[in-house]
Amino acid sequence: MGYHLFSFPFRQIGLLLRKLSLTGGAGNAAAVALYIAICLLPVIWLIFRILRLGRKFRPVDLWLPVISAALFPVIYVMINPGCLPSSMAFMEGSELCVCLWSAIIVYGVMAVRAAISVSGEERLLRCLQIGIMVLAAVLVLSVPAGIFTQLQSQIDAVEAGNADPARAAIAGIGLEDPLKPTIIFLWFKYFMDCIPTIVLLPVLRAGYSLTKCFGQDKYGQETIAATDTLCRICLHVLPVMVVEPFIMNLLQLAGGSLRSLAFHISFPAVQIVLVICVLLLGRFFASAKALKDENQMII
Repeated sequence: MGYHLFSFPFRQIGLLLRKLSLTGGAGNAAAVALYIAICLLPVIWLIFRILRLGRKFRPVDLWLPVISAALFPVIYVMINPGCLPSSMAFMEGSELCVCLWSAIIVYGVMAVRAAISVSGEERLLRCLQIGIMVLAAVLVLSVPAGIFTQLQSQIDAVEAGNADPARAAIAGIGLEDPLKPTIIFLWFKYFMDCIPTIVLLPVLRAGYSLTKCFGQDKYGQETIAATDTLCRICLHVLPVMVVEPFIMNLLQLAGGSLRSLAFHISFPAVQIVLVICVLLLGRFFASAKALKDENQMII
């Protein structure tokens, strides 16, 4: 299921082009033209960016022709999945889509790196705000997406590993399915494991508020207050990240009839370092504001 998720939108494009090509001669010609145009979109964007927008060519732009060249075989496989060798046929070309997405992500990250390396303070703040909003959207969408990419595969693995013909007979006479407690617990565990992700949303909201205050007056009282708020929220989030795995480990110890157990330890080293950085940033702003106020009093 996870591989098919990453085949979007290439699989859908291939299906539409295949249907169009089967409508007749004109439809087939249109499908071929659309196929070539779609695959050349990265190169077309590169030419438009340089000639029309007047942007300079960057070394990272060499990725665009590479992505364009990769689109040709990927979409062709999506149109004609029967051309795949037998060793790759079971994934229906999804592995090619994953590789292509990897190349697109490399280009995106390198392009952002090239852009922010020459950006001023105002543009960097704007990029940071956009990044915070994108990250918040990804975190929100990751919860329902994980049901299909993670939880469902765990449930399928439990059912496949505990295949018992007696289950059907038990269900037929109205008795409880022996795997039902395990499946219910997997659902419960999944949503509990999502808590450390969800609690990051208030952190991102406070960070976004800080960037807005910083853009207005980096040494203002609102900036200091926003920094303190961010620090306070981060300090509250850290315990949640370590308490949740502890609770789930205890519950699994108590669930003796469960058929699937997954114990894990969480040590939020990265989050601790970020909190220290935020606290240090708050102290810096407070000290800088005090120094600025003192200089103004002297003047």
